[in-house]
Amino acid sequence: MIHLAKEDVRHTLGKFIVTAMGVGMLLGIVLIMMGVYRGMLVDAEVLLQDINADLWIVQQDTLGPFAEASRVHEDLQYTIDSLEGIAKSTVITFQNIQLPKGNSKIRVFAVGYDVYGDLSPINPERLVAGRVLTTDHYEIVVTDKTGFSLHDKIQLGRNIYTVVGITHGSVSSGGDLLVYVSLKDAQELQFSYSNKRIQSEQARGIVNRDTHMVNAIIATVLPGYEAEILLGEYGNGCIKACTPKSSNGRY
Repeated sequence: MIHLAKEDVRHTLGKFIVTAMGVGMLLGIVLIMMGVYRGMLVDAEVLLQDINADLWIVQQDTLGPFAEASRVHEDLQYTIDSLEGIAKSTVITFQNIQLPKGNSKIRVFAVGYDVYGDLSPINPERLVAGRVLTTDHYEIVVTDKTGFSLHDKIQLGRNIYTVVGITHGSVSSGGDLLVYVSLKDAQELQFSYSNKRIQSEQARGIVNRDTHMVNAIIATVLPGYEAEILLGEYGNGCIKACTPKSSNGRY
């Protein structure tokens, strides 16, 4: 059999080389697709793993806050924090913004969180320079791929922010680069409007909307409590609670 195979290759060497190249390219494409898929899975879990929350409280009948828009009242955190079985809780916002850099803009995914809260979305292991946020206003932590350096100034909305920290490998579930701002700054960027728009809405009789809104409330549970068991206790007509792995909370 081996002798016949050798003779066949010798007589049809060109066909054999072309076939081998085709099979090799096919295997290479399969390996590349597997690598891309696994890379997308890793990127999608970066933010969830950094936050490391057991419960996500989001708007009722939404898949938020990543797959669908979700808005809940900020002060709902105090209700969640007082419930039995909750260890820590905090509020958080998410939004896509563009950072101006030279003559271009960089699309990023901004995470707003309570600087003085019990939970932080910034993983200390990813922080390669600088520090985390320590004040409520005008500080920002960026990822190294944005090209910004420590103490750079970034114009966002009406205010100028100073880069105080740089992370590595921080991406959103959609692959956008992550930046971090304080909750108050994030709410101003997301829910506040320009003066012209406010004047236009007032002329139409529209009252300025409440800016004390967040996209989700995250919480951790005490040892001995199961997050899945607590899910049914927190839902009402306005909110729902889910875990990162729950089937009806697909982030």
